[in-house]
Amino acid sequence: MTEEEWVECDDPKPMLEIQSGATLERKVILYLCAGVRSLWMSLYDRRSRDAIAVLERAVDGLASPQDYRDAWYFAESPTFGYDFAPFFIREYRDDESEAESVRRLLDMGVYTEEDIASAVDENEFIGNVRVRDRLQNLAHVVYHAFHCITREGCVDEHLIDHLSRQDGWPRGSLVREIFGNPFRPKPLDLSRITPTVETLAQAAYDDRTVPSGELYKDRLAVLSDALEDAGCTDADILTHLRSPSPHVRGCWALDLLLGKS
Repeated sequence: MTEEEWVECDDPKPMLEIQSGATLERKVILYLCAGVRSLWMSLYDRRSRDAIAVLERAVDGLASPQDYRDAWYFAESPTFGYDFAPFFIREYRDDESEAESVRRLLDMGVYTEEDIASAVDENEFIGNVRVRDRLQNLAHVVYHAFHCITREGCVDEHLIDHLSRQDGWPRGSLVREIFGNPFRPKPLDLSRITPTVETLAQAAYDDRTVPSGELYKDRLAVLSDALEDAGCTDADILTHLRSPSPHVRGCWALDLLLGKS
């Protein structure tokens, strides 16, 4: 892939396939979390939502090893599809914790009470096939986010396959938001990181809207002004921070200022 292709590309698959490096895992996890948050209403199972929250804390060292292991373990449950299986629904729907996802699927209109009652084949999943596949595939993305990098230091191909099959998954702009332009690595003069810039950068990283996970554009604009006042003349960094496009944790310019790249 050339630099021109990178800038114009709208397909995340080839953009992710060229990623490698020691700092990749954190970047990919935040990319996945941002993508999943853009489809938040499709996370019908609480365990998937909880897993994303744990992953976001883990990349900043704020999740305990036990929290991480538990989140990964429970994130697999929705991928089995039991919430679409009549035998499971009938047996466990009186269990408050197990029935939560079933109630949500009913509220979403994925299937109806009549579908549950009239199902003859206990081993055949109910609900619209396309919708069911989309919901389960997103649950797979969450689960595989815990092991998104191969031993060779590349993005796992199995995960990329799930992303390529996910309806509504963000296109190339989200990859560029997280990874920047790999053809133009950005060294930064640390003297430009004044206490004011550092404080504003950390505040911009910490404060965001939920569940979308988007950062506040006005905070980033103020940060860009402060950085320029400190003597930064890098047009790419200043322009990106002022861009009206959605920004999320992992934003390449903000990471650079916070020393997370």
